[in-house]
Amino acid sequence: MKRLKYVKIAAAGLPVFFSMVFLIAFCLGFHPYIVLSGSMEPAIPTGSIVFTDTHDRTPDVSDVITYQNGGQNVTHRVVQVLKNGTSVTKGDANDMPDPSPVSPGQIIGIVKGYIPWLGYGICRIRSSAGILCLLVLLFLTTYRKKHF
Repeated sequence: MKRLKYVKIAAAGLPVFFSMVFLIAFCLGFHPYIVLSGSMEPAIPTGSIVFTDTHDRTPDVSDVITYQNGGQNVTHRVVQVLKNGTSVTKGDANDMPDPSPVSPGQIIGIVKGYIPWLGYGICRIRSSAGILCLLVLLFLTTYRKKHF
């Protein structure tokens, strides 16, 4: 019984812990982005959440950056910085550099860290089925406390 109590406390505490991590990171200028492709593997696994420092937008060679490309956010490594300030990027798992260089205005920031695979869970929760499951879980938890 004691073990079940600790599991419940941990299960309730994890969302609070991750919420606090994201809130503190956001206040410090680190924005989280979910990596949805395998282009950065093995350095950053698919489904990871990367924390991008939005205050640091001048990358050096070998920095991993997040940038906007055609309405999508892309996280790739800088392989060359050109004299005009544009960056040539490439996914670690890709054979060739990206087709067009990244202008300084496209750069969101430099990636400072990541949490592997957490993005999968967030994607599931953000789906309509995930929201429905959370609402049912919340209802059952509230109902159980009042009626049992």
